[in-house]
Amino acid sequence: MRSLDHLNCVRLFYYFVTQLVDGLHLNLVMEFMSDSLASILCRHGRANFDIHPTMIQIYLYQILRGTAYLHSKNIAHRDLKPHNILVDSVTSLLKLCDFGASKQLGDGSMNVAYICSRYYRAPELLLGSTTYGVSIDTWSIGCIFAELFILRPFFIGRNSTEQLVKVIEFLGVPPQGQMQTMNPSFPHIIRKYEPIAMMKKLQNKPSYRAAALLTKMLEFEPNERVDCWDALCHTYFEHLRRPGAQQPDGRPLPPLFNFTKAELQRNPSINSLIMPMPDLRPKGILRPHDQTMRKRILECFEVHEKSPQPLDLSGDNPGPSTLRMDTHQETQVMESGTKDVPKDKESRRSQATLENMSPGKAIRSGKRRKVLDKKSNDAPRYTTSKT
Repeated sequence: MRSLDHLNCVRLFYYFVTQLVDGLHLNLVMEFMSDSLASILCRHGRANFDIHPTMIQIYLYQILRGTAYLHSKNIAHRDLKPHNILVDSVTSLLKLCDFGASKQLGDGSMNVAYICSRYYRAPELLLGSTTYGVSIDTWSIGCIFAELFILRPFFIGRNSTEQLVKVIEFLGVPPQGQMQTMNPSFPHIIRKYEPIAMMKKLQNKPSYRAAALLTKMLEFEPNERVDCWDALCHTYFEHLRRPGAQQPDGRPLPPLFNFTKAELQRNPSINSLIMPMPDLRPKGILRPHDQTMRKRILECFEVHEKSPQPLDLSGDNPGPSTLRMDTHQETQVMESGTKDVPKDKESRRSQATLENMSPGKAIRSGKRRKVLDKKSNDAPRYTTSKT
């Protein structure tokens, strides 16, 4: 862990050993992260509320980037799952943690097969292979990716055999040659399974781009799975690379494109595809949201300038007061109680509307006036008389 230095991998600050009754205990001091991906899935699952598609893109992008850094050092995490993925609840920055099962794989070296949590275990591990590669992490990321949509594990088996059956029910029975390559001693599966459509399995929740990327991750053949670094340039993440991209609640995106020189030297041919799109808009032209805000601000100032001035009702000024509505309309209000004389068509139309309203309706003219109720005894009675 001390050799890991990446934004999406948790940092180890210090470690020490304590002597207890049952023996020595290793203590690790790491940076604090307020949340985990497992907690986020649990909260959304209890509320039966889907995770926003943009947040799924943000989480998956950081998982792939952190895992690609490990794979560049030929290190396999070997236990990727939501519980081992930490999230900053303020910035949505994501970090991989729990490297207790991680191992730097060598060419042709033998590795233990019983590794990784069952729900996220790759088919070659379920078949008992001991010569697997870093692509087992890609399968685990694909299972996490699907879980972000359906809020539950994608493959649920009570044991390794049933887990393998769940995978084969989804992908179909692989060719016998693939299974023999993974584990020559594994028995042949007689029963045939027809593969299930990806969108049907995911309840039609992801987009077609998301389903296409997930299909590349959940390949039965390890060598056919997409590389984590190559997955970063997939069109599924195109929204994050657009100018002005942000989180659904308006917060800025966490650091996604601050690539190091070592990262950009891994596959220079795709560097132009993983970098954010340039902002080609001319300077001085506001974005649609900014234009709307500017229009609202100008309207507020315009209304403020056109608002009527308060009447001076103090005793020091017994003369007439002038209420200025705007540059086209002036109405002189006399304290003697004379009627206002509107000077434009709009004012005359408003005055006529007020005069034609029935006594039982509330009339608003500057302030609420009190009118008599029709049901009141003091209400005026209208009668007709023959002459």
